[in-house]
Amino acid sequence: MGTRWFRTGVACVAALALALLLGSGAALAEETVGKWRFELKIGGVDPGDSIESDAANSYIFRSGSDVIEVRDPRPDAASAIDGRLASDPRIDIRASYGLHAFKNSELVLGVSIGYVRTRIRNLEFVYSLDIEDPQYFNEALGVYSEGCETVEYVTGTFDPVYCTRFSSDVGGEFGVEEWHYVPVNAGELTMVPVTLDLTLRFAPTKRLNPYIALGVGYLFTKLDESDQWKTLADQLDASWVDGTTARGNLASTSRNLLGEPHDLKRPEIRTENGLNLVFRGGIEWQWRPRTAFFLETAFNWAQKEIQIRVDGKPQLGKPTPTGITVGSGDARTTDVSRGGSPARIICGGVTPPEGVQVPANALCPGAGEYYFNGGTLDYGGFTWQAGVRFTL
Repeated sequence: MGTRWFRTGVACVAALALALLLGSGAALAEETVGKWRFELKIGGVDPGDSIESDAANSYIFRSGSDVIEVRDPRPDAASAIDGRLASDPRIDIRASYGLHAFKNSELVLGVSIGYVRTRIRNLEFVYSLDIEDPQYFNEALGVYSEGCETVEYVTGTFDPVYCTRFSSDVGGEFGVEEWHYVPVNAGELTMVPVTLDLTLRFAPTKRLNPYIALGVGYLFTKLDESDQWKTLADQLDASWVDGTTARGNLASTSRNLLGEPHDLKRPEIRTENGLNLVFRGGIEWQWRPRTAFFLETAFNWAQKEIQIRVDGKPQLGKPTPTGITVGSGDARTTDVSRGGSPARIICGGVTPPEGVQVPANALCPGAGEYYFNGGTLDYGGFTWQAGVRFTL
């Protein structure tokens, strides 16, 4: 899970080991009603949420007596890695004051501030650039032509709106395609939760005293975008894009443009501040009078989410769907004209990697088929921490 996560675990184990080594002759714990306590704790956070890929999906439909499989063209390897927040360290400081004593418990009011710096990583981005120009339909001339994006029309200007559809690429089900899978690490996310909580502390005069707490607060967030994300956003922002649909027949499976080319909206990641709820529980071990060590775990729920959008949508390109079944028995077929397919970047796109062959006369060498799997990621999740408390 990375060196940062490893170091966090070592620090927590070391803190607990130190407490046990120095704990001989420990006194009973003290009641905290009317007293202030301060604590420092360090541990890790695991958001648990992820953006899963379905790159390996496909579906089968019947056309007459033939059974036809429509595959998602993305590399199956993309489905093995999920976009997510990394599991990284978290540190908190907290002050508390004992409010009221019951028969076997105490009610404690506390306020805390935490700090987490994590990473948005492994967002799925796959694309296939034109290696051999497919056939495009030029509405202005009324004919198919090689590489519509390279054609200068009678006006002498290039207008990608005329590239309204294309047939299968030459050679195979999806033609001559070379798909590139790029996991995108979008940047570093800083989270600062400020929380007010009530803690119910059991057996307050015993050496071991468990506790539970419920808190509410506000989560402040800030994203530092990575150079990789900025470069990708700049390249896609300067693109003309159209949607595609999959279409099956007895001979092959092709993809047609929707005929709605437009200026691609810049990819963006929106992070917002919002309310944060916390439920936590732990156990405290009294080392000496006024000093205790503890272990705890917590679940955090955040009001807001991280929004990842490309062209104003969670996904650029649509995955292969399950299909729409029509008819029954042997006559059952599936309407694949509404099927998912990659987005078609007509002009713009990424800079071709070194060694990738593109048409020598291509006006737009980044033209091709694209997927980006965005969506939402939760700020919340589970944390576990170890720390020390001091009583004044």
